[in-house]
Amino acid sequence: SVVAPFYKTHFFDPSGGRVAVRLAESLGVGVLEGFVYGVVVWGIAVWISHTARRTALEV
Repeated sequence: SVVAPFYKTHFFDPSGGRVAVRLAESLGVGVLEGFVYGVVVWGIAVWISHTARRTALEV
């Protein structure tokens, strides 16, 4: 029987002692993802705005 099971999660760091570096990398990836999503949402908003203006001018 196993007394203490071995869990290998995404928090498992086999190199040891690089917690700050891993957290900084994770934060950097999160910031980059947020920027990309923001640009996509901004682009959709601009497209909707231009489409609504053209539709309003045609009526």
